[in-house]
Amino acid sequence: MVLRRGIEPEELLAHTGWLKTLARRLVDDDATADDLVQQAYVAALERPPSDRQALTAWLSRVVRNLAARTHRDSMRRRRRETKVAQAEGQHQAPHELIERAEMQRSMMDAVLELEEPFRTTVLLRFFEDRSPQEVAKQTGVSINTVGTRLYRALGKLRQRLDREQGGRATWVAILAPWVGLSALSATTPAAAAITSSSEVKVVSALGSSTANSGIPVLATGSNALLGGIFLMQKPIVASIVVGALCSMIGYGVGQSTDHSASQETSSKTILESEYRDLVSARKEAEEHVASLEVSTEKLQEERKDLTLQLEELREAKDAAEAESEEPEEGLISTGALAFGHYGGLAEIRNANWAELAEAVQNINDLMQSLLDEIEQGQTPGAATSRRIAEENNKLVRLGVSVLEKIPTHSPQYVSGEFTHPICLINLLAAVLESAGVPLTDLQRSELAAIGDRYDRDFAAVTSGYDEETWALTKILEELTLKRDTMLDVHERLTPAQRAVVAVPRIQDRLHLDTLSPVNMVSLHVRVVRIAEGETLASRVVPRIAQDTGIDRGLIEQNSDLLARFAQSVDEILEPQDAELIEFVHLDDIIIAGRAQEQFLLELLDRSVLTDDQVYGLVSLTVLNVPQAVISNENSATDESDGG
Repeated sequence: MVLRRGIEPEELLAHTGWLKTLARRLVDDDATADDLVQQAYVAALERPPSDRQALTAWLSRVVRNLAARTHRDSMRRRRRETKVAQAEGQHQAPHELIERAEMQRSMMDAVLELEEPFRTTVLLRFFEDRSPQEVAKQTGVSINTVGTRLYRALGKLRQRLDREQGGRATWVAILAPWVGLSALSATTPAAAAITSSSEVKVVSALGSSTANSGIPVLATGSNALLGGIFLMQKPIVASIVVGALCSMIGYGVGQSTDHSASQETSSKTILESEYRDLVSARKEAEEHVASLEVSTEKLQEERKDLTLQLEELREAKDAAEAESEEPEEGLISTGALAFGHYGGLAEIRNANWAELAEAVQNINDLMQSLLDEIEQGQTPGAATSRRIAEENNKLVRLGVSVLEKIPTHSPQYVSGEFTHPICLINLLAAVLESAGVPLTDLQRSELAAIGDRYDRDFAAVTSGYDEETWALTKILEELTLKRDTMLDVHERLTPAQRAVVAVPRIQDRLHLDTLSPVNMVSLHVRVVRIAEGETLASRVVPRIAQDTGIDRGLIEQNSDLLARFAQSVDEILEPQDAELIEFVHLDDIIIAGRAQEQFLLELLDRSVLTDDQVYGLVSLTVLNVPQAVISNENSATDESDGG
């Protein structure tokens, strides 16, 4: 619908800060995070998105996909190396066994000699088999602090082993055959018996345990491990736990081993070749990063200067307002509304709401012009799309400023924070003030109370969530709560005020309304087009099978569930023009999402699914929204896929 044009490097540099933050959440180290950002920039320069308004979300999705691919490649390499290590471990010389035993003792000494709070954190996490959440609760700190302490503790252990063992290659080479469980089980018959009896299990879930904390998890089946007598009482369990710990501090930093020529195999040759290729690619990326950082530093200096100027202007403005007369009681007030848990955020108090209000009004006008062009059968001009993207970037900066400071279960980066009532209500108030119909003191008080209630309701809803709560459930409950909150807000406005902020053509429409909670899921809505003569099942079932990994035939066997699904969404299937169907209404999204959730819950209840299929259901974030298309020759197979 929008003509594709090139992206200027300066435009990409504006996204560097939040992209690096996202990348660091997805991978283990800064270097890999920088690599992901640079790969995303290359993708944007070579294949820019057609919709420039969604550049921020597009970059976020690219970085997430690159991180997932990097993780998969890393896991494949680790499995290959483990097989090689296991094969070598079958013929261990006595001196090699002694070396590993000494290394185990060195590892335990290093852990016990860590200073606090790092020692306690490591012992609780790995030797007591406590989850990150349990460690955080027991030590009275946040889960992010637990992750930071573990990260720093593992770094200290690496540095000590590097220093004592003569370098990373030396001690990693000693530990390489020992990290795998199969190599351990072959050490002694007793060890094999314990492992096979499932009394002791070690599960490595590096990088895949919890999406929220990002903290790798290593679990053991035995919790009776006691500090100083650990090696004496539980030698086999100690071997397993220290092995798992070594796999984190050694193999998590780069699998560089120094084996003799006689031990090299064809598999190792392949791994070394891949490693050299990665080193070469990383060197090229670092050079590219260095050139970008020079430009970034210049921009940061300019930003500092502008920030200082802005602070001076704000101080002058505050001083002038302090000297002016107080407004007459009962009329209007200006400035940001502070309410709920997040009204005190500096990013809210100090935001340039006048500039943001102007951006909202400009986007509303541009969106209506865009609709006019589409309804007249014209292709929207590049100038319109470019202006929409420029204005939208101002709003994106607001979302980035409160990123991770406001709770959300939105599957989209920034969008969840941006659609919180503290942002939307302040935007609405600023637009009304700019239009000459500002909120009265009474209205501001009422809207603040509505915002307070949202925070209480959100906390009550989310308090019942656990690891088995579906992502789809979290998204729909938050989206519904935000919709109901904003409906309550609009009821407190006068007709003149509603005419400014509730434009009928675009209100609560996907991709059109900047003041709507619908933006929380704009990239995760898939509009499934149903043409005349097609059944709902024929169009929706393949999408659900694709999203969850469940066999299509198994889904189609449950015809009664499909019939209930169809009945639930029948009210939103009024035929529409194909060119406008992607601008689906927020209410239709919630209705279709609830129907999809109920269908999948009942399918899970009556079916025997694999672990991967169950995980596909729990982690599903795509909302399939069926919409009926007015019959024409071009509408049969067109489909908008936001997932």
